[in-house]
Amino acid sequence: MKKLTAEQIQENWNKLIQLIKDTFPEDYPNDRREKLLKMYHYFEDRMSVAPASGKAAYHNAMVGGYVEHVLHVTDCALQIKKLWESDGCLLYTSDAADEEDS
Repeated sequence: MKKLTAEQIQENWNKLIQLIKDTFPEDYPNDRREKLLKMYHYFEDRMSVAPASGKAAYHNAMVGGYVEHVLHVTDCALQIKKLWESDGCLLYTSDAADEEDS
Protein backbone atom coordinates (compact mmCIF):
# COMPACT_ATOMS: atom_id res chain seq x y z
CA MET A 1 0.00 0.00 0.00
CA LYS A 2 1.22 3.47 -0.85
CA LYS A 3 2.25 5.65 2.10
CA LEU A 4 2.50 9.42 2.15
CA THR A 5 5.04 11.21 4.30
CA ALA A 6 3.95 13.94 6.69
CA GLU A 7 5.50 16.43 4.28
CA GLN A 8 3.50 15.04 1.33
CA ILE A 9 0.29 15.18 3.36
CA GLN A 10 0.95 18.81 4.28
CA GLU A 11 1.91 19.68 0.70
CA ASN A 12 -1.31 18.11 -0.61
CA TRP A 13 -3.33 20.00 1.98
CA ASN A 14 -1.71 23.28 0.95
CA LYS A 15 -2.44 22.49 -2.72
CA LEU A 16 -6.09 21.84 -1.90
CA ILE A 17 -6.46 25.12 -0.01
CA GLN A 18 -4.74 26.97 -2.87
CA LEU A 19 -7.04 25.25 -5.37
CA ILE A 20 -10.05 26.59 -3.49
CA LYS A 21 -8.56 30.07 -3.43
CA ASP A 22 -7.72 29.92 -7.14
CA THR A 23 -11.11 28.52 -8.13
CA PHE A 24 -13.29 30.86 -6.08
CA PRO A 25 -12.28 34.54 -6.13
CA GLU A 26 -12.79 36.58 -2.98
CA ASP A 27 -15.88 38.22 -4.47
CA TYR A 28 -17.52 34.91 -5.45
CA PRO A 29 -21.30 35.05 -4.83
CA ASN A 30 -22.72 34.06 -1.45
CA ASP A 31 -19.29 34.06 0.21
CA ARG A 32 -18.70 30.55 -1.13
CA ARG A 33 -14.92 30.87 -0.94
CA GLU A 34 -14.95 31.98 2.67
CA LYS A 35 -17.46 29.28 3.63
CA LEU A 36 -15.40 26.56 1.95
CA LEU A 37 -12.18 27.75 3.55
CA LYS A 38 -13.86 27.94 6.96
CA MET A 39 -15.19 24.39 6.60
CA TYR A 40 -11.88 22.97 5.38
CA HIS A 41 -9.90 24.68 8.15
CA TYR A 42 -12.42 23.47 10.76
CA PHE A 43 -12.01 19.85 9.60
CA GLU A 44 -8.30 20.11 8.71
CA ASP A 45 -7.06 17.77 11.46
CA ARG A 46 -9.39 15.00 10.33
CA MET A 47 -9.66 15.69 6.60
CA SER A 48 -5.94 16.05 5.89
CA VAL A 49 -5.22 12.52 7.13
CA ALA A 50 -8.46 10.82 6.09
CA PRO A 51 -8.26 7.93 3.64
CA ALA A 52 -10.30 8.10 0.44
CA SER A 53 -11.78 4.73 1.36
CA GLY A 54 -12.06 2.50 4.39
CA LYS A 55 -11.47 -0.59 2.25
CA ALA A 56 -7.77 -1.39 1.92
CA ALA A 57 -8.18 -2.75 -1.61
CA TYR A 58 -9.51 0.57 -2.94
CA HIS A 59 -7.30 3.33 -4.30
CA ASN A 60 -6.03 6.00 -1.91
CA ALA A 61 -7.08 3.94 1.13
CA MET A 62 -4.20 5.32 3.16
CA VAL A 63 -3.47 8.19 5.51
CA GLY A 64 -3.89 11.39 3.48
CA GLY A 65 -5.61 9.56 0.65
CA TYR A 66 -8.80 11.65 0.59
CA VAL A 67 -7.03 14.92 -0.22
CA GLU A 68 -4.75 13.23 -2.76
CA HIS A 69 -7.85 11.71 -4.39
CA VAL A 70 -9.60 15.10 -4.57
CA LEU A 71 -6.50 16.62 -6.19
CA HIS A 72 -6.31 13.80 -8.75
CA VAL A 73 -10.00 14.06 -9.64
CA THR A 74 -9.76 17.84 -10.00
CA ASP A 75 -6.66 17.58 -12.18
CA CYS A 76 -8.33 14.98 -14.42
CA ALA A 77 -11.49 17.08 -14.73
CA LEU A 78 -9.47 20.13 -15.77
CA GLN A 79 -7.55 18.08 -18.34
CA ILE A 80 -10.80 16.73 -19.81
CA LYS A 81 -12.22 20.27 -19.94
CA LYS A 82 -9.15 21.48 -21.86
CA LEU A 83 -9.39 18.52 -24.24
CA TRP A 84 -13.02 19.25 -25.08
CA GLU A 85 -12.29 22.95 -25.51
CA SER A 86 -9.33 22.19 -27.82
CA ASP A 87 -11.78 20.31 -30.05
CA GLY A 88 -14.07 23.34 -30.24
CA CYS A 89 -16.63 22.30 -27.67
CA LEU A 90 -18.29 25.16 -25.82
CA LEU A 91 -18.68 24.16 -22.18
CA TYR A 92 -20.77 26.06 -19.70
CA THR A 93 -18.81 26.13 -16.47
CA SER A 94 -18.53 28.57 -13.62
CA ASP A 95 -15.37 30.07 -15.14
CA ALA A 96 -17.18 30.51 -18.49
CA ALA A 97 -19.97 32.33 -16.67
CA ASP A 98 -17.40 34.59 -15.04
CA GLU A 99 -15.93 35.47 -18.46
CA GLU A 100 -19.39 36.39 -19.78
CA ASP A 101 -19.92 38.75 -16.86
CA SER A 102 -16.65 40.59 -17.59
